[in-house]
Formats: sequence, structure tokens, C-alpha cells
Amino acid sequence: MSTRSNGRIPWRERIHGARSAVRLIRGFFPLTPTGCLLFALSAVAVWFEGIKRQDFVYLAVGFIGGLVALLMLVLVLVAAPFVHRRCKRGVTRSGLTLECESARETGFLLPLPRWLPLLEYSWTWECPPNVEIRPGVHQDRRREFIEPHRRGIHAEIRRRIVLRDVLGLTSLEWTARESTEIRFLPAKGPLDRTTLLDGLTGGDELSDPRGSPEGDRVDMRQYTPGDSPRMILWKVYAHSRKLLVRVPERALTARPRFCAYLVSGDGDEPGAGFMRVVLERGFLGENWRFGADGTLAFTGRLDEALNLLIRSASASPEAAPGLPGFLEQAQWDGFSACLVVLPPTPGVWVPAVVSSLENARLRIHAFTVVDGLTIASHTGRDWKKLLYVHKAGAGERAFDLAWMARSFGPSRSPLFVIDRTAGTVIGDVRSLSPHKKSAQGGRS
Repeated sequence: MSTRSNGRIPWRERIHGARSAVRLIRGFFPLTPTGCLLFALSAVAVWFEGIKRQDFVYLAVGFIGGLVALLMLVLVLVAAPFVHRRCKRGVTRSGLTLECESARETGFLLPLPRWLPLLEYSWTWECPPNVEIRPGVHQDRRREFIEPHRRGIHAEIRRRIVLRDVLGLTSLEWTARESTEIRFLPAKGPLDRTTLLDGLTGGDELSDPRGSPEGDRVDMRQYTPGDSPRMILWKVYAHSRKLLVRVPERALTARPRFCAYLVSGDGDEPGAGFMRVVLERGFLGENWRFGADGTLAFTGRLDEALNLLIRSASASPEAAPGLPGFLEQAQWDGFSACLVVLPPTPGVWVPAVVSSLENARLRIHAFTVVDGLTIASHTGRDWKKLLYVHKAGAGERAFDLAWMARSFGPSRSPLFVIDRTAGTVIGDVRSLSPHKKSAQGGRS
């Protein structure tokens, strides 16, 4: 990573500054490379061939080419003030909340005047980043549909407007700023199913935090109006002529208090969607607590928890994770179990998180969520690999989860893998990885 030394500007910052300067000049220079070439060829044809050699064919062709380029230039220069003015009127709805990986209309309109022919326009989002524009056509107006790919809360929208002619000879670009709050929630996908986490929270190892702390119906009391007739002990009534009903005994073990934490990192967007399902469905029970990287604060309210979840996208990848301090405070406040969601790619967070999970006195249930999980065979020493596809920019990259089995092998806590695209729980990563034996050896 480049750093400043002896007052010198890093080379990456120099390149970024040069690109910004070139883009600024290019935005106010109306001719495209094609337009410049057409003007140059027209000038050569008119001067060298038409005037000097008295070739009237080249002279006519040169004049026609120059007039066409000049006409397109005049049209773009005349239309630019009107389009710029309509950019200010076609504002986005304030307080807009969108979900990632799904297209939705923002309310932004940028119509082109009908009396300006041979022109077209388009725009992209400079801020917030990771937003795909999908314009829709409605009569003579262009409606804006966007599909965000990264959660976050933003107070400003910057659009890069491009106005050009249909021949590609001239164009003008400028940045339109709009002050409005917009929130991008992580996509839940098929994970938004009640039965998904019911299987994870059942059994003796992990009690259902939403359940009632009651046992079997082995106790009884006197019948009162409103009790169900099915609960009446008719055999007891036949012998004693007393109406008694069955009631559940009070459970001896109290219901555990759950907390949850999201560790930010590369590829953590599926994990954020999974955590959103956990929070909105109430799988943490009552008196829960949630925290995430990017802030030291934690909360027990749903609206504040969703804000922390969204703001975790801006957490610095070089910053130390806040999970150790969160677990220590949760144990001090009486929590007995914690649900931790980890990113599927390694980072600087791995050593601190592994150490905190090994030393935590709370019952830890760790998850990692991916998109597009596959088990690929290869001809190496390991007979299979647990791979997942991570969408980055315009392409896709495949990553192996074997590092997670090696890093978290000594941990006593389960580490489940969930596929968001399929909405299924795959299993413990250490039992699915080719490093299964070494991981089990570290736990024993």
C-alpha cells in the first residue's frame, strides 16, 4: 500500500489526479475522437484536394462532412442547458430504501425535448458506487431503475450525465449532484424462509430462542371457565367428580439470551443478508443484542440494528475486528450464546476472530454465507474442493473455503456454510473440506 514519504505524492494518487484532470477536460470538450477525425479529414479534403488540386468531388465531400459534424456540435451545445435544467427538476424521492440485487424505480426523470432530434443521453452513478443503472422507457420520458450490489447509507447522489449525438461525433459530460438520503439493504434472497433457521435452532445443542420455557403437560390444576375441554382429565373426574385440567410444568432450564455479531470483509454481502433475516424474523428471541464491525456501538432495537448492519459495509478492511470486545461485554451482561457471521474470504480479521472464538465462554454458533457453492473435483492431492463464486465488478471469481477449515479447525464452535442463492444450509465447513482430518485432529 502506497504511503507518503518525504512529501512525495504516491504514484497511485498521481494517476488518479491525472485521470480526474483528463476527465474534467474531456467533459467540457464537445468533440469525440470520431468527430475530431472527421473534422481533420474534411479539412484535408477541402484544402489539399478541393482547393489546391481543384477536385470538386473532394471539395463537396469535405464540406458535407464538416457541415454534418458542425450540425451535431450545434445540436449538443444547444440541448445541453435544457438537459442540465431538467436534471435539477427530475430529483429522486427522499428517504428511499432499496434492497440489493433487485431493480427498483427511484423516481428520477430525465426527458429530452422533442424538438431536439438526433440526440441521445445516458447516465451512470458515481456515488454511491456499486450501482447498476437500468433505465426504463415510459412514453417520451426515461425512468431510472437501479440495482445496488452493496449495502450502505448515503446522503448524496452523484450522476454522470452524458449527452451525445446519434452519430457519436460530439458529446458533453457533467456531474449532477443531488442531496437525498438513500439506504441499500442487503438482499435476503431465498434465505427468507422460516424453516431455514428452525433446523439450526432445534435440538439440545442449540435451544430455540423463540420457544416458551415450558415442559410437558404433567401438572394439573382446577378447571376454570375458558380452559380447553381437551385438557380436562376425564378419568379423574369420573372418580372424584372434580374438573381438573392438564397444564405444562415450568422448565427447569431458563431460555438462553442470544446476541449476534457481523464481521465485515470481502464478500460479506451474503452474510449481511443472512443476518438481516435473523434480525427481522426474531430468531434471537427477547432481550437480544446486535453488533457489527465499523462501530463499537451495539443495540437491541430492530431499526438501529439494521442501521448498524448497513453501516458495516463502510468498515475499514485494515481495522481490527470488534468481536473480542463485543463477546467480553456480552458475557459480562449475562448473555449465554452468540451467533457470529464471518466473511468467506481471509483478511486481517482472521487471527483476532479465531482467538476470540477459542477463548469465548459464551456458546458460539458461527456461520459463513456464500453465493453459488459447488464442490469441484481436481487431480491434485485433495480429491475435492469446496468452492463458491463471488461476484466482483463485471466478472466472477471462484474461491476455496479450505483456508477456513484450517484456520478454525481447533475451535470448538460449529462453523456452518450457507448458500444464499439456494437458501440451504450445507453443513460444517470442516466436515466438507478436504482438510477434514486435520481439522478434527486439531479439535481432539
